[in-house]
Amino acid sequence: MDKHEVHTLLTRAGQATKIVCTGDSGQVDNRTLTPNEDDGMTVLLSRMAGWERFGSVSLVNSYRSELAAEAALRFAD
Repeated sequence: MDKHEVHTLLTRAGQATKIVCTGDSGQVDNRTLTPNEDDGMTVLLSRMAGWERFGSVSLVNSYRSELAAEAALRFAD
């Protein structure tokens, strides 16, 4: 999702709504998005950080196959 789609989702949430977003900013498939400016996950994390009702978890280990890990390295632009 881009930052505008994240904005649309969040600004339409009703009372007592809980939203869980998952993703990997290192795997942005849409080439029109730049990871630091347009990627919805990156923008969400930076703009909502510090708000008492927002939390995030960053995972550092990959549990994908060896093939998936190697392809992610070799095909990174």
